Amino acid sequence: MKKPICPQCNSLEGVKLRKTISSNDAVNIHWVCITCKKRNHWESISHKKVSEWASGKSWSIDDIPIWRDYSGRNNCEVCGGNDRVEWHHFMPQSIAKLGIVEDAHLYPTAYLCKFHHDQWHEAVTWYMHNRGNTDIAKKVKEHFKYD
Repeated sequence: MKKPICPQCNSLEGVKLRKTISSNDAVNIHWVCITCKKRNHWESISHKKVSEWASGKSWSIDDIPIWRDYSGRNNCEVCGGNDRVEWHHFMPQSIAKLGIVEDAHLYPTAYLCKFHHDQWHEAVTWYMHNRGNTDIAKKVKEHFKYD
Protein backbone atom coordinates (compact mmCIF):
# COMPACT_ATOMS: atom_id res chain seq x y z
CA MET A 1 0.00 0.00 0.00
CA LYS A 2 1.62 3.21 -1.16
CA LYS A 3 1.13 6.49 0.66
CA PRO A 4 -0.21 9.14 -1.75
CA ILE A 5 0.96 12.71 -2.19
CA CYS A 6 -1.67 15.30 -1.35
CA PRO A 7 -3.00 16.79 -4.61
CA GLN A 8 -3.93 20.02 -2.79
CA CYS A 9 -0.66 20.98 -1.10
CA ASN A 10 1.78 18.39 -2.54
CA SER A 11 2.69 17.14 0.92
CA LEU A 12 3.80 13.56 1.40
CA GLU A 13 4.82 13.91 5.03
CA GLY A 14 1.43 15.36 6.01
CA VAL A 15 -0.56 12.47 4.56
CA LYS A 16 -1.58 10.10 7.35
CA LEU A 17 -3.97 7.20 7.86
CA ARG A 18 -7.06 8.28 9.77
CA LYS A 19 -10.39 6.74 10.78
CA THR A 20 -13.85 8.16 10.29
CA ILE A 21 -16.66 6.71 12.36
CA SER A 22 -19.87 7.11 10.40
CA SER A 23 -23.23 7.79 11.96
CA ASN A 24 -24.12 4.09 11.60
CA ASP A 25 -20.94 3.27 13.62
CA ALA A 26 -19.02 1.88 10.63
CA VAL A 27 -15.29 2.60 10.86
CA ASN A 28 -13.70 3.71 7.59
CA ILE A 29 -9.96 4.10 7.14
CA HIS A 30 -8.54 6.53 4.61
CA TRP A 31 -5.65 8.86 3.86
CA VAL A 32 -5.99 12.41 5.16
CA CYS A 33 -3.61 15.31 4.65
CA ILE A 34 -3.15 16.83 8.10
CA THR A 35 -1.20 19.70 6.54
CA CYS A 36 -4.14 21.11 4.55
CA LYS A 37 -6.85 19.21 6.49
CA LYS A 38 -8.30 17.48 3.41
CA ARG A 39 -9.32 13.92 2.69
CA ASN A 40 -8.68 14.55 -1.01
CA HIS A 41 -11.01 12.02 -2.63
CA TRP A 42 -9.01 8.99 -1.55
CA GLU A 43 -10.99 5.80 -1.32
CA SER A 44 -11.57 4.13 2.00
CA ILE A 45 -9.05 1.38 2.58
CA SER A 46 -10.22 -2.06 3.68
CA HIS A 47 -9.42 -3.13 7.23
CA LYS A 48 -7.85 -6.27 5.79
CA LYS A 49 -5.45 -4.27 3.61
CA VAL A 50 -4.47 -1.98 6.49
CA SER A 51 -3.97 -4.96 8.81
CA GLU A 52 -1.74 -6.67 6.23
CA TRP A 53 0.26 -3.46 5.80
CA ALA A 54 0.62 -3.05 9.58
CA SER A 55 1.67 -6.68 10.06
CA GLY A 56 5.08 -6.79 11.69
CA LYS A 57 5.01 -3.07 12.44
CA SER A 58 4.62 -1.51 15.87
CA TRP A 59 1.02 -0.37 15.31
CA SER A 60 -2.43 -1.74 14.48
CA ILE A 61 -5.77 -0.40 13.24
CA ASP A 62 -6.70 0.45 16.82
CA ASP A 63 -3.80 2.92 16.93
CA ILE A 64 -4.98 4.94 13.91
CA PRO A 65 -6.34 8.29 15.16
CA ILE A 66 -9.96 9.24 14.56
CA TRP A 67 -10.30 12.10 12.08
CA ARG A 68 -14.09 12.50 12.19
CA ASP A 69 -16.69 10.89 14.46
CA TYR A 70 -20.28 11.17 13.26
CA SER A 71 -21.64 8.40 15.46
CA GLY A 72 -24.73 8.70 17.58
CA ARG A 73 -25.71 12.31 17.09
CA ASN A 74 -27.99 12.56 14.09
CA ASN A 75 -31.58 11.83 13.19
CA CYS A 76 -33.07 10.78 9.86
CA GLU A 77 -34.23 13.81 7.86
CA VAL A 78 -37.28 11.82 6.65
CA CYS A 79 -38.66 10.09 9.74
CA GLY A 80 -36.69 11.63 12.61
CA GLY A 81 -35.47 8.24 13.78
CA ASN A 82 -31.92 7.63 14.98
CA ASP A 83 -31.48 3.92 14.27
CA ARG A 84 -28.46 3.28 12.00
CA VAL A 85 -28.44 6.79 10.55
CA GLU A 86 -26.08 7.29 7.59
CA TRP A 87 -24.73 10.36 5.85
CA HIS A 88 -26.25 10.46 2.38
CA HIS A 89 -24.79 12.26 -0.65
CA PHE A 90 -27.46 13.41 -3.08
CA MET A 91 -24.75 13.43 -5.77
CA PRO A 92 -23.77 9.77 -5.70
CA GLN A 93 -20.10 9.29 -4.98
CA SER A 94 -20.08 6.62 -7.69
CA ILE A 95 -20.94 9.33 -10.25
CA ALA A 96 -18.32 11.72 -8.88
CA LYS A 97 -15.69 8.97 -9.20
CA LEU A 98 -16.34 8.88 -12.94
CA GLY A 99 -15.10 12.46 -13.19
CA ILE A 100 -18.47 13.75 -14.40
CA VAL A 101 -18.66 16.15 -11.45
CA GLU A 102 -15.84 17.57 -9.40
CA ASP A 103 -16.73 16.30 -5.93
CA ALA A 104 -19.79 14.61 -4.43
CA HIS A 105 -19.10 16.46 -1.17
CA LEU A 106 -19.90 19.81 -2.85
CA TYR A 107 -23.52 18.75 -3.34
CA PRO A 108 -26.22 18.58 -0.64
CA THR A 109 -26.12 15.82 1.92
CA ALA A 110 -28.52 14.65 4.61
CA TYR A 111 -28.73 12.12 7.37
CA LEU A 112 -31.02 9.21 6.52
CA CYS A 113 -31.82 6.09 8.51
CA LYS A 114 -30.77 2.82 6.88
CA PHE A 115 -34.32 2.19 5.64
CA HIS A 116 -34.70 5.60 3.94
CA HIS A 117 -31.11 5.57 2.63
CA ASP A 118 -31.68 2.21 0.97
CA GLN A 119 -35.08 3.36 -0.31
CA TRP A 120 -33.51 6.44 -1.96
CA HIS A 121 -30.79 4.35 -3.62
CA GLU A 122 -33.29 1.76 -4.86
CA ALA A 123 -35.34 4.51 -6.51
CA VAL A 124 -32.51 6.68 -7.85
CA THR A 125 -29.34 4.62 -8.15
CA TRP A 126 -30.79 1.15 -8.67
CA TYR A 127 -27.99 0.41 -11.17
CA MET A 128 -25.36 0.39 -8.40
CA HIS A 129 -23.83 -2.84 -7.06
CA ASN A 130 -26.27 -4.86 -4.91
CA ARG A 131 -29.17 -2.58 -5.81
CA GLY A 132 -32.13 -2.75 -8.15
CA ASN A 133 -33.91 -5.86 -6.93
CA THR A 134 -36.65 -4.29 -4.84
CA ASP A 135 -40.19 -3.39 -5.87
CA ILE A 136 -39.20 0.30 -5.87
CA ALA A 137 -36.35 -0.27 -8.32
CA LYS A 138 -38.50 -2.50 -10.54
CA LYS A 139 -41.22 0.18 -10.72
CA VAL A 140 -38.67 2.88 -11.61
CA LYS A 141 -37.10 0.70 -14.33
CA GLU A 142 -40.51 -0.19 -15.71
CA HIS A 143 -41.70 3.44 -15.72
CA PHE A 144 -38.60 4.71 -17.51
CA LYS A 145 -38.37 1.63 -19.76
CA TYR A 146 -35.00 0.39 -18.48
CA ASP A 147 -34.18 -3.26 -19.02
